[in-house]
Amino acid sequence: MSRLEKILQKAKENPQNLHYKEFCTLCEYFNMKLRKKGSGSSHRVYKRSEPPVFSMTIQNVDGFAVPYQVRQLLERVDQYGLADED
Repeated sequence: MSRLEKILQKAKENPQNLHYKEFCTLCEYFNMKLRKKGSGSSHRVYKRSEPPVFSMTIQNVDGFAVPYQVRQLLERVDQYGLADED
């Protein structure tokens, strides 16, 4: 199992324990590009520019991703079948 597959499995099994950097890695894995990084902010905006097009604002809380944001990404991955592309 690759590192990315392990991160994806971790996100599905326990979204409240996913590190922020791992969440950023997942966003990039699904072809989302960093569009905005607030200076001094805990928020980042990732956007997927190829179909299906969508964006997400993600937040760093004490080094961890916000669980509902992890679930939102996983729902979109399932909804659009993005996990099947790779």
